[in-house]
Amino acid sequence: MNIFKILSSYDGSIKEPNISSFLAYLLDLNEDHGLSDLLLMSIIQDFKDKNPLFFGKIKKTLNQFDVRINPEYPVFFDNKRRDIDIVVEIYEEKNEIPLYSLCIENKITDNSIQRKKQLIEELEGLKKEYKDNGWNTEIYFCFLTLENSKKSNDEFNVFDYEKKIHLYWKGELSIQEKILKILGLERNGEIDPISEDFKFLLKSFLSFVKTDFKSSVEEKSEKQERKNYGRTVMEFFRDFAKTMADGKDYKISEVKKAISTMIKKESGVSVNKGTLNCHICATIVNEKNRVHYQVTEKNCDYKNLFFYPNEKNKEVIRKYTPNIKNVKVYVK
Repeated sequence: MNIFKILSSYDGSIKEPNISSFLAYLLDLNEDHGLSDLLLMSIIQDFKDKNPLFFGKIKKTLNQFDVRINPEYPVFFDNKRRDIDIVVEIYEEKNEIPLYSLCIENKITDNSIQRKKQLIEELEGLKKEYKDNGWNTEIYFCFLTLENSKKSNDEFNVFDYEKKIHLYWKGELSIQEKILKILGLERNGEIDPISEDFKFLLKSFLSFVKTDFKSSVEEKSEKQERKNYGRTVMEFFRDFAKTMADGKDYKISEVKKAISTMIKKESGVSVNKGTLNCHICATIVNEKNRVHYQVTEKNCDYKNLFFYPNEKNKEVIRKYTPNIKNVKVYVK
């Protein structure tokens, strides 16, 4: 049983802010998870590996510091509000001005990486707030993405700032790797014991990360589709969408027939009609019922393929692109 996969299945959802909240909990020294400062110190060490002068007053532990975790921290830049997913402020004892500030911007899919200026706007907004307060706080920035990808690397590289690192949820230099290391230390008796209940929760979370934060329903469905057709039905839908002309009307019956033919030709297997109908519903952005087919904020860009040009006529669709205006996009 995996509580994370269960809660994100059917009409439930675990969204990016929920994942950020759980990470904030793991980073908080004052919580009851039993990790102490190990996860946070591991991230700080990544900065120190890049430059030994970073976080200069912190050595091997945060015990002598006051650490405050601030989720969804609002800042303002150019009269625009930006919310930094997590801001960790580190204070010296008996000092109300933070010595260090560690910002974490979390993206659990490449689809949620949208703005080239997001990171710099968040940084400048926090700099302005600290300057207005008269604080000379050192600011560090961690960009946390699902994995090492071109899109996430491009976003990180255009962020022109020295005190930055790029971490991932899985693979090398990842939160997954750091948690597994902590569990290994606990297993070998090198740190204080972690409760069995919390170890079970951590392992469930790591399994959720491994499947790209997919629900149990999505995971089972995609596994079965790959077994039946060689790849997921959504991949066939996306391939068909690439062949569509912008602004041209297509009858849904013709779209389903074309995709059915693609799947049959490639796999030798006829696609289940129910599967085809579910995917049609899920991929039309202004179809209200798509929310019942695991269309969430974290995956909707991948599934936003078509739209009804006239919502009163649900027999005709067009190719959808994000620059199309005045079209309601439904997500769970």
